[in-house]
Amino acid sequence: MMHNAPKYGETEIPLHFRDLAIAYLECSERLCGEMADGAWDANFHRGQAVMWLAFHATELLLKGCIRRIAPRDSKSIHSLGKLLEVFSTHFPNVPFEPPFGAEAITGDSEAIEWALEVDRTLHERLRYPTNRTGSTWPGERAFAPQLFAAELKRLRADIERISFAVFGK
Repeated sequence: MMHNAPKYGETEIPLHFRDLAIAYLECSERLCGEMADGAWDANFHRGQAVMWLAFHATELLLKGCIRRIAPRDSKSIHSLGKLLEVFSTHFPNVPFEPPFGAEAITGDSEAIEWALEVDRTLHERLRYPTNRTGSTWPGERAFAPQLFAAELKRLRADIERISFAVFGK
């Protein structure tokens, strides 16, 4: 069966972003659940794909919310930290802490720089085995489907809450 793309008017583009965000989240939940239940063999690469789907859902939701108020404020931003800054400016009463990113210990300039670099490149780290220069990403990485399933449950609740606050549904 073929499914045609729904028609969104020019003013409905933010809703299109939101609808895509929910679809990416649903795919992440489904695949993570299959691994957590043991119905599908879990491994790091599959986990990375699950995390990418959830990350992209988060990015699309933020962009849709921002576009609802200020259509040009989210163009070409992939950093969740920067998107959250813009989102928080436009929606100060809608708190959101996505399950992605790195936090540095205050006062440690190297750790702060590392956290900023992870935020800037996380969308690439989840999709590619190497950085733009061809080097593998530094540090240890892992995936535990049962733990991430709990994060996805929280993300689902956040997306529903934010969607209602911003879009009224």
